[in-house]
Amino acid sequence: DTTIASLESRLDAAPDDREAWAALGFAYIQQVRDTSDPSAYPIAEAALARSLALQPTANTDAFLGMGTLAAERHDFALALRWGRRAVRAAPFDADAYGLLGDAQLELGHYRAAFRSFQRMVDTRPNLASYGRVSYALELRGNVEGAFAAMRAAYDVAAGAADAAWAAAHIAGFHFEAGRIQEARQW
Repeated sequence: DTTIASLESRLDAAPDDREAWAALGFAYIQQVRDTSDPSAYPIAEAALARSLALQPTANTDAFLGMGTLAAERHDFALALRWGRRAVRAAPFDADAYGLLGDAQLELGHYRAAFRSFQRMVDTRPNLASYGRVSYALELRGNVEGAFAAMRAAYDVAAGAADAAWAAAHIAGFHFEAGRIQEARQW
């Protein structure tokens, strides 16, 4: 709510700030994640559309926002199109490869998804990239690889919340393997 209020105040002063419009769209998407109330999706879409109206090309933030919104709505074909636009606009943006890989994975394009996730890791080895690799490896049945990738995510966690997220997943791996003591420790 604070982020949304701050961005709306900023946009009152500078209504042509395409970056602020894109950030506002993402903030509304995050609000839906936090509240499980999808009524903010149309507001997010309108903010992202405003950003695109101000700069229809090379607007990676808005491309990522629209792709994220499509993925949240489970329209993975549309998310794939936005992901491709984001990668074309910013070929060294790790988030663009994350969006692209997420859509590819959900559509069953596993090899392409793994390539996108690897490119994401190569571009920015962080919690988001290693978390995606872990999930993809687990889907393919490579539990040990998934565990190792989640351990890498934990090792590069940028703060307590990120570390807790990765630790919870590591605990889950231990629990599923019957290692209850290790699960408790994590």
